[in-house]
Amino acid sequence: MTARMCYHTAMILLSVQIRGAVWTAALLIALIVAVHLVKLAVIGYKNTKAPPQPPPQPAAPEKQPEAIYYIVEKKRTRKKKEQLGDPKEISFK
Repeated sequence: MTARMCYHTAMILLSVQIRGAVWTAALLIALIVAVHLVKLAVIGYKNTKAPPQPPPQPAAPEKQPEAIYYIVEKKRTRKKKEQLGDPKEISFK
């Protein structure tokens, strides 16, 4: 093999690799566009299926809240013991 044949063989292989990279990039871009188009189509389809919204009804005048009264009872407490018993002893074994 001459140097010229080796060069041409290398260029052919390189052109095949470049063509493969171009097709891969084009396919990737086409698939990304297709996925986004499908997502937008689904969103549009869901919006057309939504039931019509009823017309807004006129707002009624706001009523003033009535005063609320609470009955509070005094907490009953026990009377304190005046004398405390002897402290208990705890023995650990």
